[in-house]
Amino acid sequence: MGHLLGKRTRGRGTALVGFAMVALLVLCRSWIPAYTLSLSIWGVPVVLMTLFLHQRGRMTPTVRTALWISLGIITVLGSGLDLLFAHSFFTFPNPRAVLGIEINQIPIEEFGFYLLGGWFLALSYVFCDEYWLVRYNRPDGDYRRWSRRLQTLILPSPKGWMVLVFAAAAGIGFKTRFNPGGMPVPGYYLFLLTLAYAPFFLLQRVVKGFVNWRGFSLTLSVTMGVSLLWEATLAIPGGWWGYQDRAMLGIFIEPWSHLPLEAVSVWVFSSFAILIYEAAKMFLHRNAQTI
Repeated sequence: MGHLLGKRTRGRGTALVGFAMVALLVLCRSWIPAYTLSLSIWGVPVVLMTLFLHQRGRMTPTVRTALWISLGIITVLGSGLDLLFAHSFFTFPNPRAVLGIEINQIPIEEFGFYLLGGWFLALSYVFCDEYWLVRYNRPDGDYRRWSRRLQTLILPSPKGWMVLVFAAAAGIGFKTRFNPGGMPVPGYYLFLLTLAYAPFFLLQRVVKGFVNWRGFSLTLSVTMGVSLLWEATLAIPGGWWGYQDRAMLGIFIEPWSHLPLEAVSVWVFSSFAILIYEAAKMFLHRNAQTI
């Protein structure tokens, strides 16, 4: 009985934190810029899932370390996208939607978008793998046994480069034919393709049997749904950010405020973070069993 009461108390505590955060945001909405405030779409679930998993003891040292490795990599790559290519791929037409704090003439909210979005994606997968869909979680012992059989955790796919070259060539050919202006290549598409494909090419043979594919599918569906609702109904109509048409493939969804295909698929490409998380868990288990 005490165990059940403890669970209920912890659950109520997380719910109260959620209600308090939402209430505070509602009270402050009149003086927080729209784009800045909207980052709570990622931020509130991230805080609540983190509290929930900690309170239930699901954030073991291995899970926590693997999650931080995954978050660190996706944050660096997302920030790199902004610092190197934001002025080539994106626009920020509404200065009133942001705080006015900039890094290299890029609103700081843009960095927050990738930091919190990557955190939301990775943490949602951990939530599914460690709690919601834990039935399909591979036991720690399986990681240890499998890692003993491997001389390295990086096993490139023999046919991987052919797929990457074909996908890149197809994208370049499509842009040349249907969206010939501006950049000679679809820069945003090629960046996302390389970003996603490198981990897949190097890690999928090792971790494919350990990915919780039901959790993967649910995480991807929820993340894409939230992102599309955010962009098509709030961000693009409000001028919080936009896309430079001539840097895109040339496939646009007109009913969704002329949203480019790359914007729709960005979180599909970003799911590489889940492979990195599973590879990090594999490395940590392998390292632990040799100590």
